[in-house]
Amino acid sequence: MNPGRSAAVSRSYSFSNVTAPFSGAIEFKYRDEELNGIIEDELILNILNGTSWFAYSDNLKNAASNIIFTSSLVTVPPGEMALSSALAVLPVKWSHLNVWRSGRTVKIDWGTHQEYDVSHFIVQKSSNGQNWVTVGPVIPARNTNTLQTYQLTDFDYSPQQLFYRVQETGRDGQKSYSLVQKVNEDRIPNSLSLFPNPVANSFYIQTSDPNRIKSVQVYNVRGALVKSWSGGYHSYSVAQLPAGTYSVVITHQDGITEKHTIIKPQN
Repeated sequence: MNPGRSAAVSRSYSFSNVTAPFSGAIEFKYRDEELNGIIEDELILNILNGTSWFAYSDNLKNAASNIIFTSSLVTVPPGEMALSSALAVLPVKWSHLNVWRSGRTVKIDWGTHQEYDVSHFIVQKSSNGQNWVTVGPVIPARNTNTLQTYQLTDFDYSPQQLFYRVQETGRDGQKSYSLVQKVNEDRIPNSLSLFPNPVANSFYIQTSDPNRIKSVQVYNVRGALVKSWSGGYHSYSVAQLPAGTYSVVITHQDGITEKHTIIKPQN
């Protein structure tokens, strides 16, 4: 195989809570963008029996319809299925990938049941499931046939919905990927309180972390900026503003904004 080509297409299927072996035929559909550089004429079905991958070469290929049809399957344990090149050895049996938010970080935990000639893993994330960036350092593989678990923490906070996957790189430079997992948008509760309100001369912002405040801006009812501060302060004076209703926009260091309404009464 050529360097840079993957051992398998991006699509795979896993079955859980299935005990009876399967006999019959399997039709496996794929997309052109999932080929990872593999020549379609080389594609064969691989099935994981729980410990090892087995290749099934009795295939009918329809490249125009992106279908591999495999027949004459007899008492096959239905575990994980993937399409690979007939010349490739699938290096990894993935166990799991779990991701979850922990405060302002995301925890990534993944595991493998089998590693064969694997060099390393890297964690990748995306905001749209298409464009991926690397998270954290390279994680060396252990290359065993027993369950191995790995952990990584993403400290680059973002409140938006994110997608994560793990990329495996073999010693020959070929790559494969875990399934993709999603973490939902982080809906941070309003942790600020602004007082007093109405405001005679100055208002205060009570927060558990004053360093979170990047800027404070005050707008009149016409939307004009009338006061502004950079960073957090002990108090915010509006004594020189005329009586009226104002909007206070507080921007955090991570770009999140909160809007509060204050009233300045007549003296």
